[in-house]
Amino acid sequence: MTSNHDCLHEEQIQGYSQKIAELEAHAEFKEQRINELIKDNKRIERKIDNLTNTVNKVMLNSIRDNNDLKQRVITLETKADTQEKIIAQYEEKARKQREEERAKTNIHLAYIGTAMGVLSFVFAYLLRGLFS
Repeated sequence: MTSNHDCLHEEQIQGYSQKIAELEAHAEFKEQRINELIKDNKRIERKIDNLTNTVNKVMLNSIRDNNDLKQRVITLETKADTQEKIIAQYEEKARKQREEERAKTNIHLAYIGTAMGVLSFVFAYLLRGLFS
């Protein structure tokens, strides 16, 4: 009977260990994904900056007189404001996604902590049974 009982606990412990390993791997994957999103965000920002600079150069080179200049500056400012809003929205979306991923990671870490507590209890119980 003790043999079956010990075997059952060993299977539970192995199951918990496997789940912990899976949660740790998932947390690492999510952290890598967050880092990739941050890199992608920076790359997109650089591309937007390059595009903005190119647009600015083209627009400034094509200006013929002051009236045309005033109109183009207004248009450029409007586009810059729009781009800033788009960038702010993208950053907010990326921030929320990072927060969601961190929340999920925290939940996984809580599961790991709980599993570790359960494993500690099981080990203590098994050791107490072996030495008593």
